[in-house]
Amino acid sequence: MVVLAWNPLLLLSILIGHLQAAPREVNGIVGGSALLSLLVSHGWQLKQVRWKAGPGKTLLGDSNGRSFVPFNLTYNSKYSGMIARIVMGNETALMLTNLKMEDTGIFKAEITLSNGDSVEQEFQLHVYDSVPVPFIEIESFVDTSDGCNITLACQVPSEQNVSFTWAVVMPRDNASEAAEHIANGTKLQLSVSTYLDQEYICFVRNPVDHKQASISPVCPTDELLASRVIGYFLIPAVLIPLAILGLCIYLQMWKKKKRKDEALSKVELVKSSHPTIQYTEVMLCAPEENEQILERGELRPICSRLQKERTH
Repeated sequence: MVVLAWNPLLLLSILIGHLQAAPREVNGIVGGSALLSLLVSHGWQLKQVRWKAGPGKTLLGDSNGRSFVPFNLTYNSKYSGMIARIVMGNETALMLTNLKMEDTGIFKAEITLSNGDSVEQEFQLHVYDSVPVPFIEIESFVDTSDGCNITLACQVPSEQNVSFTWAVVMPRDNASEAAEHIANGTKLQLSVSTYLDQEYICFVRNPVDHKQASISPVCPTDELLASRVIGYFLIPAVLIPLAILGLCIYLQMWKKKKRKDEALSKVELVKSSHPTIQYTEVMLCAPEENEQILERGELRPICSRLQKERTH
């Protein structure tokens, strides 16, 4: 019979092997902070921790207690900028501040214990954008005997890796309200009663942020449907004649301008082809105006101006 005695070193090696398993997931939001916190077993005395990043395990620096000593990474533009955003959150946690999307990746901690043993721990950092505010649209509705069937669509302004869930606000006995989950996905199909007014909420989430929008859909009444039908016919009946009238006015003005341009071009053609012809302005007036002008012995512009040819 073999008796296995309790061996703390054996337990420690098993624990260390467990810690060296798959990287631990750490999530952060753009502009925020992420804490890479070491799993430290009871009795460990840390001598030094060497931090690395990326698939190539680029050396970032060493930490000893609350101090972080960075390596010279002027040759690496990506990680040289990251160094300035690293602080020690505490003696066993590295904090990366002012997160950027390109910070996403693998980080590795090589832990050296005071007894000379070493332990490695890895972190998978995911950096996400903040979730945009969603909006809800009524995609379709169909009348039924006691209300209508409505399809709601929840959307966000930009494409992001987010999840959509739906909830309905249900009243409770104590007059408070609670949102009860009813569906997942961007669309929700409802059977809405004419006499029941309920609020539906669309939640949009990623691992670090969430936003929501709500709507209280109602079935269209006969008056609303009638107004829509009238609008379908009335608006074209008004806009089409106005468009035709505007087109006619534009064509009249265009023809008038064209005739004027043609007349001016003919005058210029005559001038260029007969340089000896001189032109003068002759004032045409009504007969009674002519008599008044002759009695006073003066000439003054009256009526319209015309150009008349006179040859030598």
